[in-house]
Amino acid sequence: MEKLPGRDLWAVIDSVTHRPALVNDVEQIDLDLDDADDLTDLLNRLDREASASNKH
Repeated sequence: MEKLPGRDLWAVIDSVTHRPALVNDVEQIDLDLDDADDLTDLLNRLDREASASNKH
């Protein structure tokens, strides 16, 4: 997550591309703190699950 400069809004950043995360081809920017935090948690959990299933 990154706070947007000069605003009280947040973006969820992809740790690989260092660009805003895409969900259904929509950049995840201009989010309030709670939504950005929840989305970050969800995307991280999905990534961990995908990584775990690829190891088996």
